[in-house]
Amino acid sequence: MRVFKCALKLVLRNPLPWLIYTVALSFMGVAMAFGVAGGQSAPEDPQPQRAAVDYALIDRDGGALAQGVGDFLATRGQQVPLQDTPLALQDAVAKGQADYILIIPEGWGDAFASAAREGAPLPTVECVYSFYSAEGSLADAQLSGFASLLAASIAADPSASGQQQVRAALDAAAQQAAVSYAGGEEAGPARGFSFFLEFSIYSLFASIVVCVSMLLSTLDRTDVRRRNLSSPVSYGAYNAQTILACFVIVLVIDVWTLGLGLAVFHGSAAAMGADTLARMVLTVPVFSLVPLGLGYLLGQFRLGGPAANGIGNIIALVLSFLGGAWMPLDLAPQGVQVVARFLPGFWYTEALTSDGWQGALSCWGVLLLFAVALFATALVAAKLRAQTSEAGGNAAAEVVM
Repeated sequence: MRVFKCALKLVLRNPLPWLIYTVALSFMGVAMAFGVAGGQSAPEDPQPQRAAVDYALIDRDGGALAQGVGDFLATRGQQVPLQDTPLALQDAVAKGQADYILIIPEGWGDAFASAAREGAPLPTVECVYSFYSAEGSLADAQLSGFASLLAASIAADPSASGQQQVRAALDAAAQQAAVSYAGGEEAGPARGFSFFLEFSIYSLFASIVVCVSMLLSTLDRTDVRRRNLSSPVSYGAYNAQTILACFVIVLVIDVWTLGLGLAVFHGSAAAMGADTLARMVLTVPVFSLVPLGLGYLLGQFRLGGPAANGIGNIIALVLSFLGGAWMPLDLAPQGVQVVARFLPGFWYTEALTSDGWQGALSCWGVLLLFAVALFATALVAAKLRAQTSEAGGNAAAEVVM
């Protein structure tokens, strides 16, 4: 087992790919799973809360409609005192003293009432948003909705007083629709472990491809290969020990990923039940055979270092996106959904979210077909390369590990 031990020593000598792809990216998956799973949990109070806004109102009209605008803004936040002087306005804008500054010009109320009765375009007011947050933009959108309600109130009862029309608009704006959350328990923290495994498609694929391809490209350097061929170890035994080392790499990466997920999301994993948890845990090593096959193929072409990093990252990004790990595929165009079914990432997420063993076994079968195709291509490439005149040449081959 000298070749096997030597291969593991080569991997341990270059721990950077492990630290970047296996450790760092897996912790990034934990953070993303926390953000998604925690953000989708149902709150104790299902009624939405309005965002508070600090506003300043400069009322140069003084009419009933203008006062109604002030009453509406009072329901949306806290008023900031501000003098009606050019210096005070400029200072408030520069220092961001208020999220939203509204200036109602003189005669605005009469012009608004007249336009509402005639169905003409409503007069505008001057407003300034704060550049510190989005509350100002939200307040302006809410004020536009109140203006529409006020115009409808005036058009419905033109003979009513301004105070009555304002009150009707305020009552309409105060109404809220009842809100309920469907499936909160399933979409919340109970799915944390599942979200983590879905996000881990990137770290699993990239780390396995990079580590395996770099190992094989190192062992396949011309001088190393020439020395191994002249050793008493048979060619079959040499390949068997090399493949065994690759499987150990995959096993370590899988154990780390699953162990981290179970340690962080142990409550979520326990809530799934033994049957569902077993399907999810088994899906990871089955999927890992696909990047193992690709890494083995890249190693036959001596693609290690920057080439392996680039190929592994690009393919991992594509599989994560088209596999539905980062966004639901239902939101993607129909053509993208069709293409996704021809990639292993789709079947990995399908296996994780399957309802029973039959669905999981079907997805595993597709993943195994991808792995077999990659391994078969790698073996053909290795056979053809061994028959060429370059099989033992070029002693100045670049060292990639």
